[in-house]
Amino acid sequence: MKILFKILLIISIIGLFIILYLPIKMFVNYWFDDLDFCLDTGVCQEGLSLNTEKGKIIVNKDTCLDHNGKWDEKYTRCHFPRPKFPIEEESE
Repeated sequence: MKILFKILLIISIIGLFIILYLPIKMFVNYWFDDLDFCLDTGVCQEGLSLNTEKGKIIVNKDTCLDHNGKWDEKYTRCHFPRPKFPIEEESE
């Protein structure tokens, strides 16, 4: 009886893992795009390739600091400053 209880407990724990964890993992891996998150928030992971007004860059500590960003050592990501909206055009 104790063995059957342990087996059922293990199966239920595995089932909970499958039901709760895998959909979240699938969402993050398949539907979540680092580039979209970077462009929306200005928080970009190291190694991400971006097109800027200065040309194409790969996000790392040096390029982050060159573009006035704040580098986060713990998570190896850059917090780029976001432009203030609305951007006023110069009138002639």
